[in-house]
Amino acid sequence: MIIVPKIQKQVFLFYILFFFSLINNTYSQTKIFLDAKGNPISEQEFSIAAKSQRYIVGENDSLGIKKLVANRVEEGKTNAKKIYAAMAAQFESNSIDTLKPLLIIYYPGKVGSNPSKEFSEEANKRWRKNHEDIETQVQKIKKSSILYVCKTLVDSNETVHNWNQDPQGIIEKEFFKYLYPGLSFVIITPSNNYISFFGEFATETIVDCLKKIKKKR
Repeated sequence: MIIVPKIQKQVFLFYILFFFSLINNTYSQTKIFLDAKGNPISEQEFSIAAKSQRYIVGENDSLGIKKLVANRVEEGKTNAKKIYAAMAAQFESNSIDTLKPLLIIYYPGKVGSNPSKEFSEEANKRWRKNHEDIETQVQKIKKSSILYVCKTLVDSNETVHNWNQDPQGIIEKEFFKYLYPGLSFVIITPSNNYISFFGEFATETIVDCLKKIKKKR
């Protein structure tokens, strides 16, 4: 029987822990690159395609995935009652009418390499110019509740709106599994329909999506 001195055991344990830490760190930094159809591609192929400006890039940092996105509009069904209730609990309840469509403008915050790192003064100037137009145009098309939701807390003193944190990450999990450059939005109807748009948008984009979804029953 070979007796290993205590000091050698400690050194041996240190190297074992270091080895597994190194492996874990390597895998945690590993990125999976997907094309617009969800197929794995090389990092080089991904980089070339991303620079073509035909796509935007969606990121899921927790899974280490980057995906090319060609179609920025998504439509489907959701549990509107659950979402309305979660939003009412997070925001002032009188800001949400369960009989009206719900427009959520979503800010992903400081996530991964998303260029939307913070609300800069330049970004706020754009918002001060555009937010009234957005709300005016939306209400002309269809009376709606409009909320501003962020992934992480935002200092409302530095922004043009009062932002509230996404309760239990429900909006991210349901509509924005990948996070996109800048803001995104989703429109939900009481009849459980939704339409979302990934990444920066114009007022006309929201108007067009609202016109489209209000026709659905």
